[in-house]
Amino acid sequence: MENLPAIEDEEYHSSGLSSKQEQFCFLVSQGLNATEAYRQAKYKVKTDGAAKSAASRLLTNVNVKAFIKYLRQKAIDATIADLVEVKQGLTEIIRTRPSQFVKLSNGNALIEPDEKAMDSAGVAEITTETVRIGGRDSPLSADITKLKLRDPIPAARLLAELSGWTAKESAPPVQIANFVFVMPDGSRYTPKELANARG
Repeated sequence: MENLPAIEDEEYHSSGLSSKQEQFCFLVSQGLNATEAYRQAKYKVKTDGAAKSAASRLLTNVNVKAFIKYLRQKAIDATIADLVEVKQGLTEIIRTRPSQFVKLSNGNALIEPDEKAMDSAGVAEITTETVRIGGRDSPLSADITKLKLRDPIPAARLLAELSGWTAKESAPPVQIANFVFVMPDGSRYTPKELANARG
């Protein structure tokens, strides 16, 4: 295997390459075949055979090879979470609280997640379903939102393991007891009242 120039810098500069060569490298690194990349880089050729031969020659250039390798590695690195990202995601799961999604009103809890909260790593699932109150033919309906958070205990254990810590004890699961469903007309029902109205 041929030794390619070392690429040490985070921001690698394609030193010694022309703008057409750089464009060729970008296109090849993105998966385009060399002949098509050669054409799209605006090299002038009369035939497919000439484009194929010229692209093949260009691929033997040590600086071109190094820049393609660098671009491909950078693309791979951008798709893989590093340890810091993993720890941040686990921390977000651990720190997610029902209070971020639930508003208290007159002693009742309403699920009202905002856009930021819905993007949280701590959210496993948010679903909303419309139910009829008083039977199938009733014009009254309610939107019921269900919230499921990820269990913080496994996330805490994994974070501790990744950080070299040991977890001493686990926290009890969080339960939300009082919910109120707000109807389109502004009226409010507890789950028990809603179940009785459906029955």
